[in-house]
Amino acid sequence: EIERVIQVLSRRKKNNPILIGEPGVGKTAIAEGLAQKIVEGKMPETAGPFDIMRTSRLLPCLILGGLLARVLYLGEVSALPFFSDPVGDSARYLERARAILAGDLVGDRPFFYGGIFYPYLVAINLRLFGANLYPIYLAQSMAGCLLALVLHRFTLAAAGPGLSRQTTEKIALLAATICLFYGPFAFLESDLLMISWTLLLTMTAALLLLRARSVHTGGRGAVARSAASGLCLGLAASERPNLIALVPALVLWVVWFWPGRNRLRAAAALTLGACLVVFSVAALNYAATGRWVMLTTSSGINFYIGNHPGARGTFDEPWSRTDPDFTARHPDLEEASVTMASRLTGRALDPVQASDFWFSRGLEYVSTHPGETVAVLFRKLLLFWNAAELPNHLNFSFMRDATRFLWLMPLSFGLVAPLALYGAGYPGARK
Repeated sequence: EIERVIQVLSRRKKNNPILIGEPGVGKTAIAEGLAQKIVEGKMPETAGPFDIMRTSRLLPCLILGGLLARVLYLGEVSALPFFSDPVGDSARYLERARAILAGDLVGDRPFFYGGIFYPYLVAINLRLFGANLYPIYLAQSMAGCLLALVLHRFTLAAAGPGLSRQTTEKIALLAATICLFYGPFAFLESDLLMISWTLLLTMTAALLLLRARSVHTGGRGAVARSAASGLCLGLAASERPNLIALVPALVLWVVWFWPGRNRLRAAAALTLGACLVVFSVAALNYAATGRWVMLTTSSGINFYIGNHPGARGTFDEPWSRTDPDFTARHPDLEEASVTMASRLTGRALDPVQASDFWFSRGLEYVSTHPGETVAVLFRKLLLFWNAAELPNHLNFSFMRDATRFLWLMPLSFGLVAPLALYGAGYPGARK
């Protein structure tokens, strides 16, 4: 009844509620309950177009708008050469997908590039649609829109008890809007990379874990959601191995901060879900080479790229300055790293041994050049908190200038980062 009174008060017109009833039926109790909500600050903010009903209707419209902008951008990008003939890491995914389609299901070496499962998805696209890659790009664009919906639900689930439902809806809608019209997301979704799925899996894992915590009974529902969260996080870590570090951190959070007696079961389910994916990746690598490789063989060279003489915090092959001819003859990073490691050691190395070699070289540099390491780390921080998107095998800034429809998603890190810092560092922002 109190909620009904609040709904009447929130109307633009005919907003005068009348409580009618016999003595003793609770009219005064309703008025006192309403007064208590006003004192506690739990009344909705009646701000016209931002009421709860209207925000719930606005979200589907925003998602459709984000999808339409992505489709228009895909149509424009599809005329470019690298759309159907990818370059860089994307080319390796397509090459592996074609091998899978030809019957080579496990390969002949551990997968170097992150996302060992992604080529299987690309192979399904090739099987269904031939050489046409547009369907998988469209699927990734839809995944980007689904990410906005998951982020909206996560924001609602993560809201503190001091926020009114109306305020929470506004914040969730703002988060979804930023996600839908964030230009770099659409740019990455139109490339043959797993990152769009990784973002969706990571946010889904976070949402499932929050909802598992809200199951007060702590029974099968919490355990099942925790296990599903671990599966999603493990799949995300198969593409971005550093995400695996979140698993022990989240397990500690569950054990120490969750209510109820079943938090240990939930923590075990979370761990089991993540370990199941990691074991699957290791099993695929073992089937390919007879050696257990947990995720990828690129960790060593990636670590050395960031920690070597002349490192500047960006992608820069360590031998590109000293031996440009070698760089030109070996454009593939996996093949180049193994070949150069074999040359430097004087013996033939396999990808696992080459990764170990580069990792040890990186550790040696860090231990012998601590000052330079700190300076490079500081430069990496500056590059991270930078409005410009650093190019990889494709350049976001170039695509922004060369296309019209990418401007339909105008938001960038230069806008999102200050908002994030403001929300995290200024206590008044949370009010």
